[in-house]
Amino acid sequence: KHDGNELWDAISLALDVRSIGIQQPIANDIVRSSQAILLNSEDSWTKFRDNGVIFTLDVTKVMFSSGNVTERHRISRMNMEDEIIVDCFAGIGYYCLHAIVNAGAKYVHACEINPNSIEALEKASKLNQIEENMTIYPGDNQETLPELEYIADRVFLGLLPSSELV
Repeated sequence: KHDGNELWDAISLALDVRSIGIQQPIANDIVRSSQAILLNSEDSWTKFRDNGVIFTLDVTKVMFSSGNVTERHRISRMNMEDEIIVDCFAGIGYYCLHAIVNAGAKYVHACEINPNSIEALEKASKLNQIEENMTIYPGDNQETLPELEYIADRVFLGLLPSSELV
């Protein structure tokens, strides 16, 4: 509808999806923003279920990392019963949601700089009914992590593909 072409609506109907978009390279900014383009919708929020966990994100604002699926599933199979987790680059909750929902973590302190990812993580914690098991710390880890010194049984560093500054 953005370009007046009904083709994308017909394809959406045939695929039983609400909208179709084109993935673009991730922006080279501090929050690794999405640059996806929607072809036939104004609603850029999506939900998906992975290994029993519901995730949500605005695909035009937050990049989706499909490359971390192996790590997400590895985390979901671990025993973290009664552990307190600090997730240093929480994003939309790729790892910390699995830690609570599947691995039995008692509590997660999720640190994230991207306000759009934080909004998605807040929504996902409600969808998974685990908001009482998580605190989200917005901002730069260099400022938020000192508050969390010595409280974790386990720390997620999700620095993929590298921890080096670009």
